[in-house]
Amino acid sequence: MKHYILFGAYASYYTAKVRVYLRKKGIPFVERLPSDPVFRDTVRPASGTHRIPQVLTPAGEVLQDSVFIVDALEPDFPAIPAFPDTPKQRVFVHLMELFGSEGLLSLAWQHRWLFPENEPFITRDFGRTFRPQGNDADLLKYGGLISDRMTSYGLPESTPKVRQALDGAYRAVLQRFESHFREHPYLLGGQPTQADYSIMGALHAHLGRDPAGLRVMQDHGPRTLRWVEQMLTPELVAPEFS
Repeated sequence: MKHYILFGAYASYYTAKVRVYLRKKGIPFVERLPSDPVFRDTVRPASGTHRIPQVLTPAGEVLQDSVFIVDALEPDFPAIPAFPDTPKQRVFVHLMELFGSEGLLSLAWQHRWLFPENEPFITRDFGRTFRPQGNDADLLKYGGLISDRMTSYGLPESTPKVRQALDGAYRAVLQRFESHFREHPYLLGGQPTQADYSIMGALHAHLGRDPAGLRVMQDHGPRTLRWVEQMLTPELVAPEFS
């Protein structure tokens, strides 16, 4: 095996972070679902957990946890560094890691599960993770199991007032990003860093794919949406900044 294997899902918050890291760094990889037999028979026993993302290296090592995956791969792939050399920029990157793992996580999580219009899409999307060729009944069955587990962790009541507040917080975040992406292709200028990777979980996996979140981004964050689209490609130079 000459390539890395990323085990994850498009609905997964932290898989989004690792996926774009691998793409922008030019690290050769293929992506597989957690329903893949290799994940069940090799990866899960090695890591001791079903949590995604996980990466199987060409040497057969299993890497688990998005932070650990990046830290483990960065020395072997130093081009387009995830962490800048200058102290102030490194501090900014670490702050964005914290923002992605804490502040945006709560917003994205609640926005996904408190807007009823997301349920049909996300349930079937989860279902396809485990039954990729399943019929609609299969997707609802298996996706429903995952959705039930996710919502069991505790959420506020979904009321119009709560949803309005979530949309307001989301639009405020988009306003800041819109101002920046009007002038710059990435958070620290001309190339992506861990700062960009760290917020893709929120801005792609949740708020950039779930119907309610995507609607707000389309209406209030067109530049941010283009940034998300550009982050999903291996090219570094966006057409708007070529």
